[in-house]
Amino acid sequence: GYYAASLFQQQSPQKITVDEILPSSVASCLVLSVSDPVQYFSDYHAYLKGLGKYNQYSRSLDVLENTYEIDFLKEFLDIWDNEITIAFDAAFTENKKPTSYLLLKVKSQAMAEERFAAILRKMAEKESSSPDRYTSVFKIDNELSYKIYQLPIRRLTGKIFGELFTNIDEHYFTFV
Repeated sequence: GYYAASLFQQQSPQKITVDEILPSSVASCLVLSVSDPVQYFSDYHAYLKGLGKYNQYSRSLDVLENTYEIDFLKEFLDIWDNEITIAFDAAFTENKKPTSYLLLKVKSQAMAEERFAAILRKMAEKESSSPDRYTSVFKIDNELSYKIYQLPIRRLTGKIFGELFTNIDEHYFTFV
């Protein structure tokens, strides 16, 4: 049979580091930490093929690649430092769903910023828009501010990393 656990047979244990930066409001999280991301995706694709879901997964990425002329899987593999987390804040009221967000550990902040800036420029060009449309600044105080970026593709990480990550609908990101 095809089991999710088989995705980790060729992986080595990893030290999980996301706990060092998760805010105290997080009620739960799911961490995917692998020693060999390329092998992980090779095994993930084989797993999806066994379940008869690979064609749908592949078509979804192909549409994005053809639309934006960006190989999103390659871009993420190039910057990903083996750990990705989906975290869930506790719901504050009965009417409010818990907020979920994604944390992607990157090999190099400078490289990731450069690559994501290039992705945003290309996407903006394809959308006949300005990259500034997808960028804002969040000012904490007079000395600290963060540039916030938006990728205009809904559920992008779910399309790359799979169903576990489809909970992230819109993708706003920053570098810390």
